[in-house]
Amino acid sequence: MNNKFTILNGTPSEKELIALEKALPTPVVKKVESASLWRKSQIRQPLPRKWGQSF
Repeated sequence: MNNKFTILNGTPSEKELIALEKALPTPVVKKVESASLWRKSQIRQPLPRKWGQSF
């Protein structure tokens, strides 16, 4: 199973969170929070078409 997930623009759906929790041994909540913080810190900078926070 591939443990790399990429969350694109917006918040991951419940199904995606469940899939992440099943695939990863660590809680996903903190990683999702850090991803949203990372997104907010990047708002002022131009973003490429395809981007996301990889776990």
